[in-house]
Amino acid sequence: MTTSDARTARTPLRDDPADGVDFGLEHVHEVLAELAAEVAADRPRDAELITCRLGLDGENPETLMLLGARFGVSRDRARQLYTRAVGTMLRQTLATGQTDLSVFADRYPVGRSDEALVRTLLAETYATDGDIAAQDWSYLKLRLAGHDLQDAKRLAGFVFQRIAGWQQKGRWHLMPVPSHEDGTRATESGAAQAPDDGARPVDPAARTADTTAGRTTRAATQRPADATVGRTTRAATQRPADAAAGRTPLSGAGQGPASDGADDVWAAWLRRVEWPEGGNPEELPALPAGRLDYDDDSRGRMYAEKLGREVTFDTALQARLLRLLDTSPQVQSFRELPTTVTYDLDGSERVHYPTAAATFTDGRTVLIDVLPLAHTALYPQRTRAAASRAHAHSLGWGWLSWTGSRQGIPELLSRKVDAHHESTLISRLSRGPLTWPALDTFRTETDLTLLDLAALVHRHDWKWHRGPFRLTR
Repeated sequence: MTTSDARTARTPLRDDPADGVDFGLEHVHEVLAELAAEVAADRPRDAELITCRLGLDGENPETLMLLGARFGVSRDRARQLYTRAVGTMLRQTLATGQTDLSVFADRYPVGRSDEALVRTLLAETYATDGDIAAQDWSYLKLRLAGHDLQDAKRLAGFVFQRIAGWQQKGRWHLMPVPSHEDGTRATESGAAQAPDDGARPVDPAARTADTTAGRTTRAATQRPADATVGRTTRAATQRPADAAAGRTPLSGAGQGPASDGADDVWAAWLRRVEWPEGGNPEELPALPAGRLDYDDDSRGRMYAEKLGREVTFDTALQARLLRLLDTSPQVQSFRELPTTVTYDLDGSERVHYPTAAATFTDGRTVLIDVLPLAHTALYPQRTRAAASRAHAHSLGWGWLSWTGSRQGIPELLSRKVDAHHESTLISRLSRGPLTWPALDTFRTETDLTLLDLAALVHRHDWKWHRGPFRLTR
């Protein structure tokens, strides 16, 4: 895999992460969710461990530290409990042979070269922003595909090494560059970048087995959104009057041509920002919000020149966003994990820490959260995004779901989907919820893609549940 990294600000994205999502990968999630549901009948705690660790319910995967906090145990004990739960589930599944595992055998076949398998697994990790539990996901995929225990562990270890390698590279290759005696600066690496295909793996002992951090269960420490959670809508076209606010318009924000590199990237993304109706934005906080595992050594780190310190991140897409913020002349300053958002999901209180907030040179501030394009349509993610948007607007900030793709939510809303496919799904949903077997049959008989489905979910405000799959009006 060549793109699970944070690119330099002036290097175009070679592979769009949205290109890596398809119904086959969604099928993989669905089978694992079914297996976890079977476990829940006799061992509900085991099922919850597996679901939360892997994010099978449509939420972000949880780190071992957060998983331990959820169950009142240490990080190491959480790993032991999760490993035992997965082992029991695998033995039961492989012994009975009742579950159709052909999707795994097709995607990760025994006999394929190590490099090809690792590249496939890394590509899926990048497309789903799943670095947090990449090693655990890889191991399960390979075991269910028929790989033996040692082979699955070895290949999953390679996936971990690649991710840990670029995280370490991001930490040390982006530190301040010493000056030569003549006063000129040494050549500087531009980004936290994944090793090339021929790169040497790092020593796995140099990192812990849990690569990054995810959803938190901590109580909020900052004020929650004071607006009702609503549906995700197209990016707002109205913005505060720059002239009245005494601000210098940004290039790329509908005001004129942008400069090259990072500013070309922001030219597109600033047009997707959902701005509040008015008011002065609050200043960025002095420090990131206090997340339970913020200082966990397993999180990725890189040096931010604008801040004069290291910043932490969970995934490759987050690292890429932070690097773009750090290198863009249009960004005056930024903070990672700038605030806490509390929200309700079907009667359960949740807490979320958006990826970053950035103040641009025109004085406006945007709260930004990284979310893969297809995941923007998942019900838990849409609910969380709506709460985050309301919270951002309460602070006088704009709101942006950053997908790392050439497309954002506005492009999904305007995506052209076959009218017959759309009307058929509307008619089917009028009769009740759509389950995975019915959708799988429909999509195999048509050319409906996963992004087509995501577009329709946004357009019609449907609810796309995961773990198990369920689509409702």
